[in-house]
Amino acid sequence: MVLCRPYIAADDHKNNRSTVFKNEVLYEQGLFRITSIDGANIFSRLKGALSRDKYRVQARTGAKVYIVAQSDQWDEINRDWHLLLEKLIPTLEKDESQIQHLPKLLDDVMKARVCNTTSGGGIYRKASTTVQVKDQRIQFEEKLSSLKSGQAHRDENQLEKFEIYRTLGTGSFGRVILVKTKDSGKFCAIKVIKKEIVIRLKQVEHTANEKNILSCVECPFVVNLVDYFQDSKNLYFALEFINGGEMFTHIHRNRYFSYEVAKHFAAEVVLGFEYLHNLDIVYRDLKPENLLIDNKGHVRITDFGFAKRVADRTWTLCGTPEYLAPEIILSKGYSHSVDWWALGVLIYEMRCGHAPFYDASQMEMYKKIVEGRLAFPSHFKADEKEIIQAFLTGDLTRRLGNMKNGVNDIKHMKYFKGMDFAALYALHVTSPYIPKVGGDGDASNFDKYDEEPITWYGGDVKDPYADIFKDF
Repeated sequence: MVLCRPYIAADDHKNNRSTVFKNEVLYEQGLFRITSIDGANIFSRLKGALSRDKYRVQARTGAKVYIVAQSDQWDEINRDWHLLLEKLIPTLEKDESQIQHLPKLLDDVMKARVCNTTSGGGIYRKASTTVQVKDQRIQFEEKLSSLKSGQAHRDENQLEKFEIYRTLGTGSFGRVILVKTKDSGKFCAIKVIKKEIVIRLKQVEHTANEKNILSCVECPFVVNLVDYFQDSKNLYFALEFINGGEMFTHIHRNRYFSYEVAKHFAAEVVLGFEYLHNLDIVYRDLKPENLLIDNKGHVRITDFGFAKRVADRTWTLCGTPEYLAPEIILSKGYSHSVDWWALGVLIYEMRCGHAPFYDASQMEMYKKIVEGRLAFPSHFKADEKEIIQAFLTGDLTRRLGNMKNGVNDIKHMKYFKGMDFAALYALHVTSPYIPKVGGDGDASNFDKYDEEPITWYGGDVKDPYADIFKDF
């Protein structure tokens, strides 16, 4: 039994992804069977009508494509299957004689046949159904629905609440500055983003995604958003200050990390991605520059400019070239699988100081990525080679983290043998790498930059972008 790799053309997917016709799908013994030779395309559209996290796909030779339930929570599946029927019955134009027999068929199938489905990957990860994960989703949705607008106090100079110290970093959208709150004395990093550049580069949606996601997530391996606000010219994200600096700095300060250090940081990224993926968030920009290390040697994922909630799949070409998965380069549409590919690249770079497919020619680098050309330095151990290769497989049905058991497949790799992920999530595991930090406001782990005055544009300054950022 092989697995289906669904694909639908980028220019058609928005209009067609939830439309399935009567002659394309049959309901057979508790399973939906695709009968057309264009099975992969139909499956993509069928998935648009399904509860994505509760199903995986299996296909036999020919055009018979089967969707089967996948979960240990039978009550939850039962509920979802009935919701599924409510969605699909009108679409498939089933007649009443067929409909009335389906509920009992579903009950029988769930208890008998589904339990015995063969293992193997699907292009969609297995959903987590633990109480903790459900609580995390509830908390996220509640926060998301109650977000305030950053325009609330735009006439009041919000920067006056902070004492400005120095620049921590610069980028195409603006800069990040180190500040200290005047009331509590806590240090923060304020990301100053120029509205004009956001609009010119068509990054309004990405910036809104970043604000919404960072406002609602709560994970020990994700940087915390303290506050956000705006004036007539800039957007401001006030983030907790992680004084250990970027992982990039530490990798190149040491040439590369040891086996144990790389494994520790990789495990924390796994837990960070597990949390994000369970909220349907694809990060899409993993690289050492976007990983901060705190004063106790724990990773914090930062810069959510490309992060997005993806219910099914997305087609946007974004990310850092060295870390792009082949499905992004080939414009095939993608989901959470791209983050696991990027983790394979990260482990490789942590261990030797450069990405595995790097080439001075970007087109040649993309060619290497698509072809999967991979070579390891002699100091790599067998188990780290194994996990890197498992992440860096172009076949989505075999990519580690994207198969039947999802993140559990990663945690049970030989590479992570002996790793207590529960203790790690609780920050009870001592890091093998502690950055040198002089104090809460010590910025010595960050490069120095030419300073520019930070001015508040509020009050009488007209905002030409008010309508665009009215909900920010």
